[in-house]
Amino acid sequence: MTTHGDPDPREPVLVARVLGEPLLVGHPDASYPAGRPGRLLTALLLARGRSLTQQRLVDDVWGEELPADPRAALHTTVARLRRALGPRGGDLDRVGTGYRLARDHLLVDAELFLEEARPTPGEAPAQALVRCEGALARWRGPAWAGHADDLARGEASRLDAARLEVREQRAAALLDLGRTADAIGELRVLVAEEPLRERAVGLLMTGWHRAGDVGAALEVWTDHRERLADELGLDPSPALVELHRSVLQRRPEEESPNGGGPAGPPAPAPGRPALLGREAALGTLTQMLDLHRCVTLVGTGGVGKTSLAATAVSGRDHWWVDLARVTDPALVVPTAADALGVDLHPGTPVEASIAARLAALDGVVVVDNCEHLIAAAADLVDRLLRAGPRVRVLATSRERLALDEERVLPLPPLQLPAPGTADAGAPSVALFLERARAVAPDLEPDDAVLATVADLVRRLDGLPLAIELAAGRVGSVSLDDLRDRIVDRADLLRTTSPRASARQRALASTIAWSYELLDAEEQRAFRWLSRCAGSFDLATAEALLGPDAIDLVPALAERSLLVRPATSGPGAYRMLETLRSYAASLLDADEQEALALAHARWLAGLATDVGRGLLGPEESRWTHRMDQAAADLPVALGWAIEHGEAALAAEMLAGAHRWAYFRLRGDLLGRAHDALALGPAGRTAGVHLCASAWHWMRGEHREGREQGELALAAARTAHELAAARDALSDNALAEGDLDASRRHSREGLEVATAAGEWTDAAAAACALVLATTYAGDDAAPMLEEAHALAHRGGSRSWIAFMHYAEGEVHADRDPQRALAALATAHRVADEVDNRLVAGVAVTAETALLARAGPLDRTTVERCCAAVEHWRRSGSERLFLTCLRNLVPLLDRLGAHAALVELVAATEGQQAYGAEADRLGVALDRAAAALDPDRMAAARSAGSVRTLDAAATAVVAALRASVTPAP
Repeated sequence: MTTHGDPDPREPVLVARVLGEPLLVGHPDASYPAGRPGRLLTALLLARGRSLTQQRLVDDVWGEELPADPRAALHTTVARLRRALGPRGGDLDRVGTGYRLARDHLLVDAELFLEEARPTPGEAPAQALVRCEGALARWRGPAWAGHADDLARGEASRLDAARLEVREQRAAALLDLGRTADAIGELRVLVAEEPLRERAVGLLMTGWHRAGDVGAALEVWTDHRERLADELGLDPSPALVELHRSVLQRRPEEESPNGGGPAGPPAPAPGRPALLGREAALGTLTQMLDLHRCVTLVGTGGVGKTSLAATAVSGRDHWWVDLARVTDPALVVPTAADALGVDLHPGTPVEASIAARLAALDGVVVVDNCEHLIAAAADLVDRLLRAGPRVRVLATSRERLALDEERVLPLPPLQLPAPGTADAGAPSVALFLERARAVAPDLEPDDAVLATVADLVRRLDGLPLAIELAAGRVGSVSLDDLRDRIVDRADLLRTTSPRASARQRALASTIAWSYELLDAEEQRAFRWLSRCAGSFDLATAEALLGPDAIDLVPALAERSLLVRPATSGPGAYRMLETLRSYAASLLDADEQEALALAHARWLAGLATDVGRGLLGPEESRWTHRMDQAAADLPVALGWAIEHGEAALAAEMLAGAHRWAYFRLRGDLLGRAHDALALGPAGRTAGVHLCASAWHWMRGEHREGREQGELALAAARTAHELAAARDALSDNALAEGDLDASRRHSREGLEVATAAGEWTDAAAAACALVLATTYAGDDAAPMLEEAHALAHRGGSRSWIAFMHYAEGEVHADRDPQRALAALATAHRVADEVDNRLVAGVAVTAETALLARAGPLDRTTVERCCAAVEHWRRSGSERLFLTCLRNLVPLLDRLGAHAALVELVAATEGQQAYGAEADRLGVALDRAAAALDPDRMAAARSAGSVRTLDAAATAVVAALRASVTPAP
């Protein structure tokens, strides 16, 4: 793939041209899809090869006007987009439960432009001019036309800013080459368009001065100074003041090479006030990321570490791991896995899955807010660096991570005005004025106002967050009162947190002042809502606060103490972590105990409701409800276990059992053993079921069977009895004990049917279908019963599982019907984000292609793609299963030596039933085709191979066994 110049239309890539109107995609310059397929394509292009979840894509494509069935509508839109992309439609990949455009086959003209926009070290003016002209030639009009005010707003703004910078670079190169008249002509246009861009103004002043027209240079200065004062209330920068002085004194030899503008990175564009005064820090951070693999941005809370980190990586491929809401060190690695888009699979440690994912990544992983989990965060960063040879890590923390590879960049507060002065150009003052004008547009920065603001930002130690919070009160409170109130409450934090630094005390004083403006009930609500680790709705708030929550929660949102919900759909509120930490610090011991108990009782009740809801036709709604509480469940469960609340812990685990099972949440299921250790109250059927599922995921089937037997003994309801039988059937099936699996399924089916528990009956019927099929018997009649029961129960997960079972039933007798059933299973499972069923459907599809797919390159490449997918996933168990599924394809292709090598390399995979028969037949055919020496050599070669080496060998053998396409 080319990286410079125009894309070669002969290359097998998807080319997108977004720098102009109309947008174009494909070869030749095809029209960009209209409507929702176009919005979907925009979202995927902006992701640059990263996988986006289905929920994210639904939000991007439909916004607030959601369709009746969002997941089905998304699947339809994906199909339309694939058709619109023509030959490149296959580049739209499904990854887990989301989608992405394959990075290796994607070329976007905006990326080429940004690459060319970056100056090279030691670049001569003539080289700079050629580079800039090539970069600017890529533009045909506005970036992301039609999407710049919506999905692509951020990138369009970034591209426009970069285009302005390249125009300035070109003008500077023209000046350095002595083409002064050309430079002046372009700079006059640029300054007319962007009169506040300091570098352009400095370059134009320099151009006029070099042309001998000092009057014109001074006129440019005067216009800029007056406009800056009128629109922003600021004075020109010291660098531009010095350039003005050199023009007055006729000293062209002292002009800055870039025309008097700042020597560092360009000043932030208007609308980015939070980065005022951070130009030097941004330049240093960017250089450190280029030179070092691990950089930690260190500073006190509220100093702007996150904002600076986000700006530093905005032009790079990056993944964001936010630890702000994580309170348990054990959840740091799962949080990182989710942020990195890692697919977790049964029986595979999450660390292995992350390692496999990192091996393929090239970019920056940002680990944000490390300070409260410093040891766990340091361990995570160390893992990232060791597993990802091309990965760099940017961490933000209040203290360093103490790693050998770490380089630390301290971030101080914003620059303050000098003592006794009221400099409007000081970044801290400029930030306050910018934010204050947003709520009080009539604020006039006269000398008195500037003096008060200067005093106020000094009291706040220049912390951006503190400044923004204080500025937000202007208009409802006078500046003098604001300053005095903050100063008067400086001792408040010293009392509540004697170990806090002076800057932290100033920040908390700002929050404390906002807190004291609330009445007693609002204060209590603010404190108690700090218990919510993630987003919450009014129902959650009512569980903690009582019926007054309907008034109290909106009141806090109005005062910017809660992040407001969207205007439509169920309202989800959130408390910023800084505010949440402060609110939690105000809770006394009695409040903490009462609040934690109320929180756990609410989670227990919710989990119970979810557990029942997942068994019916409203599974999607209940799944979403549990997803919203996913951050709170580990907190409440951990508290219940630590405080001996066995009954509450058992209720939470029992209710969340199916949700955690379908989501492969081993971290939650594994806590069942902690609950069991609490005594009889924790030894319920539901807790034993969670423990059984946890062992099943780890491949520990004997232990899983033991927990299933304990669940059966503890069962008190038909649902628990049927679920226990299902757990026993699952473990027996995994062990190859098909008779036991069928016996448990039949008994579970009888219990569930008699009690009218139709979803449990469907689960038992599906398990019975699988065991019967694997035993080589006819399961078609049972499949009809499973179909009827699944639809009668209405659970989308078990309808999906029924279609998976249907695919297994027809795999040998009607492969096309089987493939269609497996595709349906995958689609329906995606509707409720059932990762377990979606995963087994993909595995079964791979096996079927190997046994019955056409013997052509398409089949081979699809199977090879599956191998690469599971190789990257980090799931050794499913990776091994995928490899063994290829034995029939090697047999059909006559690759006998490769077949023997693969079987020898995967001897740890147990085979039974039809699979064992197929394996035996294939080995017999290989023995007949190979002489004894070659057979022995193949066995020897395979037996010493790792799974990764075996995968490489089998992919090579498959591709060599089919005739290359012309």
